[in-house]
Amino acid sequence: MEERMRFVLRLKDGEGMSSLCREFGISRVTGYKIYERYKECGLEGLTDRARTPYRYANKLPAQLEAMIVTLRREKPTWGARKLRERLLRKLPNDVRVPACSTIHAIMDRHGLVTRQRHSKDTNLDSYRVLRMGDVPEIDVEFLPSTETPVGLGEPAMTPIAPAIGNAIFAATGARVRHLPIRPQAVLQALARES
Repeated sequence: MEERMRFVLRLKDGEGMSSLCREFGISRVTGYKIYERYKECGLEGLTDRARTPYRYANKLPAQLEAMIVTLRREKPTWGARKLRERLLRKLPNDVRVPACSTIHAIMDRHGLVTRQRHSKDTNLDSYRVLRMGDVPEIDVEFLPSTETPVGLGEPAMTPIAPAIGNAIFAATGARVRHLPIRPQAVLQALARES
């Protein structure tokens, strides 16, 4: 506000609009706007104004939003696409039916959308896979057979998780029965045991 007040005072003292605007780093349009607000409202016109819009051009009417919420409560298994189709059939042609994304946003805002559960590890680079150095010593024996061999590398990988689970049990007395075995899971198992 002080900057605007200095701008207006210097303008009233007779300095030119172009040179003042250049000095204050504003456009001439902005300079004239500040001066017009001062002439209309006095010092009150130089205060900061709220930047929120007076109205929202595409705001959905409250009745239409209520209708969407009511329809969803009547048919909780219907998604935004099906609700939109129902609205298109139900409402007169001069009423603009919102897009599916808008209908979904309304349902979400009213708590009518259940989020799907996602796995905790969504990216493989954040999960450390066991390496051969992490594997406990395992004795693998191949029995003589008349069957055709179909792979001999996998049998050594299968007992890793149970071996680690047994090692944790032997050390702490707490069983961890879900993979992946993380420090937090071990702490929770210890809390259950105590």
